Amino acid sequence: MPAQKQIRVRFAPSPTGELHIGNARTALFNWLFARKEEGVFVLRIEDTDVERSDRCYEDVVLNGLKWLGLDWDEGPDIGGPHSPYRQSERLSLYDHYLGILMDKGFVYPCYCNDEELKAEREIMLAQGLPPRYQGRCRHLTNKERRRLEAEGRRPAMRFKVAEELVEVDDLIHGSVVFDTTLFGDFIIVRSSGIPAYNFAVVIDDALMQVSHVIRGEDHLSNTPRQILLYQALGFDIPKFAHHALLLGPDRTKLSKRHGVTSVEAFRQKGYVPEALVNYMAWLGGGFRGEKEILDKEEIIDQFDLKHAGKNAPVFDEKKLHWMNTRHLRRLPPEKLLEYWFDLTEGEGRGEEELLLKIVPEVIGNLETLDQLRGLVEIFSKNEITFSEEAQDVLQAEPARKVLSAFRDVVESVDNYCPGDQYREFIKRVQTLSGCKGRTLFMTMRAALTGKTQGPELEKIITHLDKKTILLRIEQALRTYNHDPLHL
Repeated sequence: MPAQKQIRVRFAPSPTGELHIGNARTALFNWLFARKEEGVFVLRIEDTDVERSDRCYEDVVLNGLKWLGLDWDEGPDIGGPHSPYRQSERLSLYDHYLGILMDKGFVYPCYCNDEELKAEREIMLAQGLPPRYQGRCRHLTNKERRRLEAEGRRPAMRFKVAEELVEVDDLIHGSVVFDTTLFGDFIIVRSSGIPAYNFAVVIDDALMQVSHVIRGEDHLSNTPRQILLYQALGFDIPKFAHHALLLGPDRTKLSKRHGVTSVEAFRQKGYVPEALVNYMAWLGGGFRGEKEILDKEEIIDQFDLKHAGKNAPVFDEKKLHWMNTRHLRRLPPEKLLEYWFDLTEGEGRGEEELLLKIVPEVIGNLETLDQLRGLVEIFSKNEITFSEEAQDVLQAEPARKVLSAFRDVVESVDNYCPGDQYREFIKRVQTLSGCKGRTLFMTMRAALTGKTQGPELEKIITHLDKKTILLRIEQALRTYNHDPLHL
């Protein structure tokens, strides 16, 4: 029995924009499959769209994958046995295999221009027929070709398609049969000399020994064309798996009109990679059981390509938000701060020792990483900014009694350290002010934090020194008296 072929998968983005969440999910599925099967994950850059491709977008894609923790075994930045890993650097390979197809009689030059092809499509649509190339240039004589070239026409190269049925044995969708008469002869090299997608991807996947092609189901219709090219060139055909695409709330393909859709935009909103990976995998990852919050090792263990969702899942940011809250609370303070410094380009790095003490106190109140700034300010600044809700609390009638009593109790303590005597401390403020319950606690919270929600009051009072507390009480009293805020 021959040895089993090594699992090799690839993610092949085009560097024409930011890393879309749908493409990141495709990368994740490939990465999970490779790691579970102890295979190889290849990163290839498909940059033959000369007008739209930009090396800066390549950096954006690579940085997004790195942030998500999706490492690759071969790629443009680290090389590998099948270099180069940018299509723009592989043009001579495509020329070589085009020559082989020409020698075998599988291709022919097509001189039709865009206007002629558009008119042909419109005629077929008007007749209720699927638009396909009718083979106008398939049987041109050499004389006719020379005449067209003399007119200045530069030919594209088309692949000759026989009338047959092509079966795709998809690992997710099962057997899917395509009738070649519905798409006809297709272009494999444009008139510019740049290879078309279906041709380049076949050459690359074959030479890079890709065993499984895992991609979105929008590529399923390309697969029969690619199978024909594999057969014509004598290449082994990889296994295919086309997963369902992400949908927006209106159940149309997820796009910018649905709001944030790029990995970088989610990072900027304060989501952590553990949550985004967990959520992307959970959307059609074929997981078993009811547990939803999973770390990367659990996701790898449970990932099942064959159950990776035929039905398109709806991307729900509220669900992602919920997962982010749970993952934030699982992070060690050091890791959370690492993400924070990355998000803020180093903000607060000089106060890392203080932040390591503060983070455990506020982490239970975080939903997104960007909220950390406001919570850290509670413990790190002398004076604060009051929210409208906090000002309403401080300007209510009982607030002055609470604030005055609070100030008197703090001033009366010589060695201020209320942590061990918090209950007694609160009881003294309550007795002196004559206020209790929500009125008492909300007023103290609003004065100390400038907000009506946040960390537990005991944590706040315990971690603020006497001087800071008195400064904030005085600031709150000025607010109560309607004096201009000292911000």
